[in-house]
Amino acid sequence: MWKWNLLHGWMPIELMDRIAAIPPPVTANGKDCQVVAGAGTDKYSVAA
Repeated sequence: MWKWNLLHGWMPIELMDRIAAIPPPVTANGKDCQVVAGAGTDKYSVAA
């Protein structure tokens, strides 16, 4: 549960509104998983 009264003093209301608009997770939808190109490997690289 967010403690909005603590955030109100230093976080812009526009940002708080955006956070409040994000729906909470639903357990019936299953576990979240990371999806990336090349999934199934533990290697990661970045092209320059």
